[in-house]
Amino acid sequence: LGALEALYASLERPDELARVLDLQVERTIADAAAQGEYLRAVARLAEGTLREIPRARKAWERLCEILPGDAEALEALARIYTGEGDWATLVRILERQVPLAAEPARAVELALLRAQLLDERLRNPEEAARALEQVVAELDPRSWTAHERLRALYERKEDWARVVKVAERMLFLTEDPTLRTPRALELGVLWRDRLGDDKRAVTAFERVLEIDGDNLEALQALAALYAKLG
Repeated sequence: LGALEALYASLERPDELARVLDLQVERTIADAAAQGEYLRAVARLAEGTLREIPRARKAWERLCEILPGDAEALEALARIYTGEGDWATLVRILERQVPLAAEPARAVELALLRAQLLDERLRNPEEAARALEQVVAELDPRSWTAHERLRALYERKEDWARVVKVAERMLFLTEDPTLRTPRALELGVLWRDRLGDDKRAVTAFERVLEIDGDNLEALQALAALYAKLG
């Protein structure tokens, strides 16, 4: 088998080479490491030269059963499932890829993609929100994209308490004073109009004045709230 493998490779006969590699996979069933490498060779050949995607997928899946954390196999399966539109399986693959990512930025990218698929493809905003909260809690607390998407999800659900929570975090992530003022104002409006909490609204509008002491909108809002609260 080894001799045939070398000959078919040198003769550029991929169909015969793939057949021999399949035999090698079965021959090494008791040796997980060796079997894994033959499966990798089958998968690469099937996906590349032969363009037999189902065959490649099967080989990569078997390799993942032997080596669950194999980065190449997971990357290949993510690519194949994307091409096939198998979003549910792709979400599971991405979940496995996130903790294995070599770079923190790559882990965030994969986690954000997973959340996007949960929301847009699988129509599961609850799981998407949990995935985004996980990005903020475990991967990158300063991820602006994660916060923006979280806020959009909670606004669609009209979950104003969570909208305010995310908006508060976004305010503290904003360093530009010209952007902080409108964000702080918006928090006051949310507390007053969406949650009906005038006391918290007063605190929010007072914070606007700490940023911009002459802000007319905050002054007017506070005057009305002070009058209402006596």
